[in-house]
Amino acid sequence: MRGAPRREPGAPRAGNGESPGPPQGTPIRGGHSAVTRTDVSPVAIVGAGGWGTALACLAGEKTATRLWALEPEVADEVNALRTNSRYCPGATLP
Repeated sequence: MRGAPRREPGAPRAGNGESPGPPQGTPIRGGHSAVTRTDVSPVAIVGAGGWGTALACLAGEKTATRLWALEPEVADEVNALRTNSRYCPGATLP
C-alpha cells in the first residue's frame, strides 16, 4: 500500500514533533474549556419539557437561545413570565 510510512507507537508525528493539543473549545480535565470561544452561535431547542427548559436555561446564560413549545399556554408563560411551571417549576429562564 502506498502512502506515508508507518510510525512506531509513541513516536512523535512528522512536523515539529509536538502534539497539536485539543481542538479549540474541547473540554479538558475538570470539565473546563481549553479556550474561551467568542464566536458562539445562537441555539434553538425543540421541546419545552423539563429537559428542553433546563437546556434553554443553561444555553441562555451564554448565547441567544430560542425555545420551541408545542403547547400554546407553555409558550405564552415562557414569553410573559420567563418560567415554565408545568414542566420545570421553580426555574427562571434568562
